[in-house]
Amino acid sequence: ALLQKTLINIEGMGRQIYPELDLWETAAPFMERWMQRQTGLPQLLRQLAERLPDWLAQAPEMPGLALEALDEMRRLGPDRRRLQGALERLGGALERQGRRRRRERLGGAALIAALLSMLAPAAGLASPAETIVPGAILGSLGIYWLYVHG
Repeated sequence: ALLQKTLINIEGMGRQIYPELDLWETAAPFMERWMQRQTGLPQLLRQLAERLPDWLAQAPEMPGLALEALDEMRRLGPDRRRLQGALERLGGALERQGRRRRRERLGGAALIAALLSMLAPAAGLASPAETIVPGAILGSLGIYWLYVHG
């Protein structure tokens, strides 16, 4: 994919210099030979020949390793169920904690908004009569979200 992207960029620049350039037609035979060398049967046989000595050296250990793996899988069955239950409980606890934090942030914001609305008359932005009800409502909601509902 990266090679194709590079070729597209090169072809675009090349066509600015030489409009009749067809890089795909020029590069296709080279690309086909390269792909055959990288993914063909000879490459597969070469990799097999390189790895075969290591595999043969490890072959005597394979039955024991297979038995250990099967035994481990048998032991993991009950553990997996126990761990899955623990993960589900942990997920529930994290979800509850996230909801509590959202309520705390909302309650804190409501209390700050209530405080600011009560300071508005002192700043000359509103009369005390205009801010008492909204301030009381925001303060009450803040206390509810922080202490009663949480």
